[in-house]
Amino acid sequence: MKDFINLICVFLVFALLSTSSAISQKTDAAYVVYESSEYSPEPYVISAVRKLSESGIDVRVFDKDVVDGDSEVPSHISVAIKAASENGLPALVIMSNNNVKKVQSLPKTENEIVEAAK
Repeated sequence: MKDFINLICVFLVFALLSTSSAISQKTDAAYVVYESSEYSPEPYVISAVRKLSESGIDVRVFDKDVVDGDSEVPSHISVAIKAASENGLPALVIMSNNNVKKVQSLPKTENEIVEAAK
């Protein structure tokens, strides 16, 4: 009986941890990172940005060399720039709680961008 109760406790702890992990993995930002000398955002990208913004996701499109007024890379996007650069540009970086959830080459359609951000 003691083993059975322990097993149930372990199962409940596992269930709670996996649920909180799923909650923390909710997409809260999507970044399109590119090299401005090689790429300019196309209309379908801007349309996808609008759709994602309307759904409450923070969406940004920026050059990999973006800096703030102090000539420093903004801290909230530095991880995304690194991931995108390692992937190859242009790239779509999906974020959750300031962590990279997914990085991939920039999709070729508006719907693919929207789906990737889910």
